Amino acid sequence: MKSTLAIIAMSLGIIFLLSTPGFSSPCTAAGSIVSVRNTSVGQYEYVRFKVKLPVNAGFNFAVSTATPPFIQDPSGNTITVSGSKFKKIRFENVFWTCTISEQFSLPKTAIKGIKQISQFEGIVEYVIGRRKASLYIATTSITSGGFKWIKMKFKK
Repeated sequence: MKSTLAIIAMSLGIIFLLSTPGFSSPCTAAGSIVSVRNTSVGQYEYVRFKVKLPVNAGFNFAVSTATPPFIQDPSGNTITVSGSKFKKIRFENVFWTCTISEQFSLPKTAIKGIKQISQFEGIVEYVIGRRKASLYIATTSITSGGFKWIKMKFKK
């Protein structure tokens, strides 16, 4: 009897996981990070995050200096990010159960690596690896065409 109940419980768990909307579908819902791209213009390189409006209540982001090792949340696996200096951007209160479109052309002059380290329970975090001599300038945010654009700027 106990083994039958265990099999039923496991089956229901698998059905729940398979029926949960999420990581197989692209991010298109309001408050989700739709895409992440890197670009290079003149003497600068950018990492651009495109967030679908309206953003969720409490949406915010913060940039900080980061140091390895980088641990992927929630798996606990170690992630290697190319570069010798690192910046982390953390988004809070985002729609997170979807697949964020990523398009990276790396390595560039300043930006050597970009990796997502967390996408769990409303938190999304990316680490940007850069060459030692490159300079992080600023992160800006603008709203345009139904999206909030967050841009990290690095000098080559």
